[in-house]
Amino acid sequence: MDILLVNDDGVYAKGILTLAKHLSQSHNVVVVAPHSQMSGKSHSMTFHDYVNVIKLDIVEGIDFYALSGTPADCVKFGIEMVLKHNPDLVISGINNGFNLGTDVAYSGTVGACMESGLMGVPSIAISQNYHLKDFDFSANFLCEKLDQLFSIIKGSNKILSINLPYDNAQDIKGVRFAKVGVHQYTDNYVDCGIDGYMLTGEPIEDIENDDDADVKYIRQGYITISPIKPDFTDNQTYNMLKGVKL
Repeated sequence: MDILLVNDDGVYAKGILTLAKHLSQSHNVVVVAPHSQMSGKSHSMTFHDYVNVIKLDIVEGIDFYALSGTPADCVKFGIEMVLKHNPDLVISGINNGFNLGTDVAYSGTVGACMESGLMGVPSIAISQNYHLKDFDFSANFLCEKLDQLFSIIKGSNKILSINLPYDNAQDIKGVRFAKVGVHQYTDNYVDCGIDGYMLTGEPIEDIENDDDADVKYIRQGYITISPIKPDFTDNQTYNMLKGVKL
C-alpha cells in the first residue's frame, strides 16, 4: 500500500518516527511533516505566503520531507508535489495527546485528514494519551489492524480518528467504535509578561455525553475509533429549509 504519513508535532517527533518505521516494514511510506510544532492548527493552510521543503535523511529507506507549513499543507504538497499522485491512504500521527470529542475542530492531526478527504483520499488520524512516552504499542495496534480498517474506508474520502488511552494491552479493556463527543475545558489566559498571554485549561469532566461517545469510552479504558467526514451540511435543517420561503 502507498501511504503518505503526516503529523502536526513536527518531522522529528517520536510518534511519526516510530510509526514510519513500523509501517515501512509492509508498505511504501513517504513522510511529509511540518518542520516545527503545528498543534492546534486545525485545517489552516498557507495561501498568502511561501512554503519551503527540505528532504531529510532521518530513517534509512524512507523519504522524509520537512515543510514550512501546516499539517494540511503537508497533505496537499505531499500529494501534488512529492508523490504526484493520490496515495492509497493518508495517515496522520501518532499525535502526542488525545484528539477526542470537539478537540477534532482544533486538531492539526485531524485537520490534515480533512484535507485528505477533500482531495478524495481516505485517511486515518491516530492519537494517544499525552502522558504516554512509548509509541510502539499504538504503532503496533495500527499496523495489525490496518488492513481491516482500510477495507472500511477504501476508495472514499472517509476518515477514522483513533485514540489510545494506554500503551500496554493489560490496561486496555477493548476497542469501541464511538461517536465524536463533547470535550470542553476551563479556559484561562495566563499573563506571561512581555511575551504576552498563553491559553491554558483543564478538561471539564462532568460534561454530558452519550454513552457511546469517544470521551466516555476513553475514560473507561477503551481504544476508540470514530468515523468523520468532511461534510459541513446540516442535512436535517437543510431538509426543513427546503420548504421555507423568504
